Amino acid sequence: MDIDWNSAELDPHIRERLEKELSDPKVSQAGKTTIERPAGIYDKDAEPEGVVSNPNDLSSTYHTSSIILVKEVGTHLNKHYPGWAWMVQLNEFGHMIEILNHHLHPTMGYRIRMEDIMYDPHRRVLKVAGGEILERFGMKRKGLTGENKQLLADAPRDAVGNCIPEISDLPDKKAATWADIARKIHNGDIRIFEVNGQKMVRIKK
Repeated sequence: MDIDWNSAELDPHIRERLEKELSDPKVSQAGKTTIERPAGIYDKDAEPEGVVSNPNDLSSTYHTSSIILVKEVGTHLNKHYPGWAWMVQLNEFGHMIEILNHHLHPTMGYRIRMEDIMYDPHRRVLKVAGGEILERFGMKRKGLTGENKQLLADAPRDAVGNCIPEISDLPDKKAATWADIARKIHNGDIRIFEVNGQKMVRIKK
């Protein structure tokens, strides 16, 4: 292993010990983790099975407790808010669960630490997560029936047909700006048109 020691001053004794440790194959391999995955096409988030409609079809490379947790998340969401197209994204490596609602938006959702779900015996955090997703997209905290069906039909949508959330209070200002622009385009405050092959934008004052 070649190391450029000229980037900073280093005590000769510490340098000697570091070089000795780093030259040991056991030490150099200690920080590497090999993740075995079945052969196949992987999705953009590097999950082994892409999208599955049944949690029983999750890859066997996942820990059993992770699969059980995914099942519980889906069960609780469907119990409190039935009829919606809930999707649960498992990131076992990062210990995160992401909840999405595909009736509303395919990528904007609610991210929760797996530990926060496991240490909540009544899984209240899941009810809160699902309810907040619905509310941010202008829906009622209930299933996809009656009033919510009408709200979904009338919901403002972006250029590709996804519902636009209200996220101006969140720290991600880039996403908030995107949502604000998408809403203004929907309302007609911003209009995009083409002149001589060039796209132009007209902003209503």
